[in-house]
Amino acid sequence: MNDLPKVIDMLDILCQLPIELICENFEGVYGNIYEWDSASKYLKEINDRIYAYFEGLQLSLQPTIYDYLMMSLIDKDVIVSG
Repeated sequence: MNDLPKVIDMLDILCQLPIELICENFEGVYGNIYEWDSASKYLKEINDRIYAYFEGLQLSLQPTIYDYLMMSLIDKDVIVSG
């Protein structure tokens, strides 16, 4: 999540925020903006860009290595994520 502002190209918005709202991670910045003004134009623009980014993603039509891995699992297998 820390790279999200770079990936979604929203550094221009973050540069406009008051310095006291900025912290080391994006989730913290988002929370600070929400607490500061939940109807903020900055928050709306951030939400719009995040939505547009994820709306534009497309799933591959071909199976990936992870798809094959999932299909190869048996009942005793488990997937752990951290």
